[in-house]
Amino acid sequence: MMAAVGEQNPLERPNTVHWTGVKTQSMQPLQWKTCWTPPYSRSQRYFMSSLVKDPQSCENDKEHLPSTEHIPKCPTNVNASADQFTTKTSAHVTGSCRCSPPLREISSLFSSDEELVRGPEEMKPSSASPALANSRRGEKPWYLIVIHEKEQCLLKLGEEITRLSAFESQCSRKDHEITALQRKLPEVTNQLHQAHNDEVVTAQAELILHLSEEIHRLHLVEEEALGKSQLISELREEIQRMEQPGPQCTHATVLSTQQDRQSAHFEMQLEAPQYNAENTVNLVSLVENTREQDDYDRINKTLTKELEETKNNLKMSSGTVCSLKRALSAKEGELATSRYQVDELKQELRDRMAQLQAMSRKFSCLREGKANEELIATLETENDTLRQLTAQLKEELSLKDHKAAHNMDEVQKLQHDLALERASQAELRRQGQANHNITASLHLQLSKSKVCLEQVQSRYERLRVKILQAVYTAPGVKQPLNEISDTELLQTMQKIIDDRTTFHQRLQQKGEKMPPLTTVEMPGAKTTYTSPKRN
Repeated sequence: MMAAVGEQNPLERPNTVHWTGVKTQSMQPLQWKTCWTPPYSRSQRYFMSSLVKDPQSCENDKEHLPSTEHIPKCPTNVNASADQFTTKTSAHVTGSCRCSPPLREISSLFSSDEELVRGPEEMKPSSASPALANSRRGEKPWYLIVIHEKEQCLLKLGEEITRLSAFESQCSRKDHEITALQRKLPEVTNQLHQAHNDEVVTAQAELILHLSEEIHRLHLVEEEALGKSQLISELREEIQRMEQPGPQCTHATVLSTQQDRQSAHFEMQLEAPQYNAENTVNLVSLVENTREQDDYDRINKTLTKELEETKNNLKMSSGTVCSLKRALSAKEGELATSRYQVDELKQELRDRMAQLQAMSRKFSCLREGKANEELIATLETENDTLRQLTAQLKEELSLKDHKAAHNMDEVQKLQHDLALERASQAELRRQGQANHNITASLHLQLSKSKVCLEQVQSRYERLRVKILQAVYTAPGVKQPLNEISDTELLQTMQKIIDDRTTFHQRLQQKGEKMPPLTTVEMPGAKTTYTSPKRN
């Protein structure tokens, strides 16, 4: 709704009005004034402070002002001609009647005002005798009647002013809302351009269906809540009736059932304890039910408020979307027309450029005749300078070629030297590899010789030990006191060997069979020797 109002009149204020009652010395009638009419100028007018309400005091009102669409329009315009009011001071009526009071009441007020203004002339007595006669009869004088009627009219107008002046703040509030919506309009258009696809439309349709389902569900909940609230109200009435004493009943029931009540009261006094206990239990349960129902009512009210807010937001969003779609279609039409105009301007520009090019060709052809001679002279001078420059460049080129040939010879020599150097380096690498192989073989032979030497040493040590055992274990041999040298050991060993050989020969000469003294070792036999450990 607000979007529609902003679309029709984007910068206008709402067509709402208020009354202002004015009392002047010339008995000027009431003036119909819009909300944005400028204040009165300095004149001989004064407002009735007791009847006119200040519009600024209405700004604190939080009730929303109904828009002009919800107010019934008057069948006729309030702008009246001078024929309707035949008074000494003409009635000025401006604006359009869109307020709640009908035209008949306003016309009656104006007619009463006219009668009051006309009264002093029509009701004046022709002479002093009728006034004296009226005063003698006990009737009020005519001027008091006129003043009384005028006061009544002013009171009515004051009530209308107090009722309609409250709309001033609402008008300003609407103005702020309209400006806010106008500020939000470009943002919404951008969002609409961005979200103008099928997915957004389907999402909005699903949202609308979901909201309709929620609305239906909330309607059902509201109906249930209304039924429960009625039940609660009935229960509360019953509780109040039960809690009320007998004298608070209505006068009719008291008159009809006075005797029965006395007997029932007497019986209730007898059965009071049991009845009160049952009633307390019932009252506690009813109070709990009422509390729960109050909670349900409170929740239902909040849900209904949210539902109304969602409805209003949905209506406003649908209206804004429709208005934005219309504005978008209009903008697209304008864009199409502007594109067509741009294409026409481009075509015209191409034609103009072609014409300019043709004209430039013509002028260039006319100027070529004079410019050719100057161009030929300049070209000849440039050719002479270029010939001289080419001769110099050729000389420099020959020198550079000679230098390049000399450099090439040097490069070839250096390449030959480099090849020889590489060959010598390769030969040195081969020799180094051979030397490395020789050193490896020598290391291997050295390790083998060390092993053989250790084996020989071990065998020699064993042999020496055996010789010592053989020499010094013989009977009749004295043990040495000093260290035995190798020569002594060898001599003693040679002596032992000679003695054995001679003894063996003697035995053989006697004819006894004796095994040989020496044993020949087989070349394939392998003997393992362990080198002695050295500390």
